[in-house]
Amino acid sequence: MLLDPNLPPHVVSGLRALATLLSPPSHGPPQPRPRPGGASVSLADFNCGSDTEEIPYTGERPSALPKAVLYNDRSVLENYHAASAWTLFLSESKFNFLVHLDKAEFKRFRFLVIECILATDLKRHFEILAEFNAKANDTDAPGIDWNNETDRLLVMEMAIKLADINGPCKRHDIHVQWTFRIAEEFYEQGDEEATLGMQVSPFMDRCNPQLAKLQESFINHLVAPLCNAYGEAGLLPGHWVEASDSEDEGKQRLPCPSLPY
Repeated sequence: MLLDPNLPPHVVSGLRALATLLSPPSHGPPQPRPRPGGASVSLADFNCGSDTEEIPYTGERPSALPKAVLYNDRSVLENYHAASAWTLFLSESKFNFLVHLDKAEFKRFRFLVIECILATDLKRHFEILAEFNAKANDTDAPGIDWNNETDRLLVMEMAIKLADINGPCKRHDIHVQWTFRIAEEFYEQGDEEATLGMQVSPFMDRCNPQLAKLQESFINHLVAPLCNAYGEAGLLPGHWVEASDSEDEGKQRLPCPSLPY
């Protein structure tokens, strides 16, 4: 994948993670299920969704912004990302890389990109995860029908969600770097809330840091279930590592590849 060297690190991180997740699946347990072939999965939709997720975040509390009024408090940042991306796309002809698509294909492409972006709203996390498990992993699950666009979109949503919150799947030193960067954003929001006389949101008080507790909750409740579900469906690239093979004995290892950056 060729990337602009001037892209911010968080943009590169999301795109590289997505590229890894689109690699061939693992060959160890559980047994992988059939992969889509040819144009069954819209790779461009994936990549565009990941890229537009990285539109600059202002760091301000979403519920206090005019944007929250504009988007009725629903997936505010995600709607803002999607709208900003398409506004930029339509602003100048040089940004139109979809000239080869007819009207119907463009409409489908736009729909898929928007749906992928909106899927990264963590308020929908458990809804999407439950739907995916019911389709791919639960007892008597029918399995993913790669000829069904609804099923393919569900896989897209899972992949871009994992690319969005894959920090704990990265090499430990990289994970730590990203953790501190995110924590600083949290603390900046907490500082602003304190300045405005508001109650500081959980985990955002730099005077009472609870970073270890935050990461434990983040991994156990969000990242691990998502990563495990994707892997159990036979979609995860790389190879499986048994707990006994871990270099760090006693530490839980996610059945997930080490994602770059």
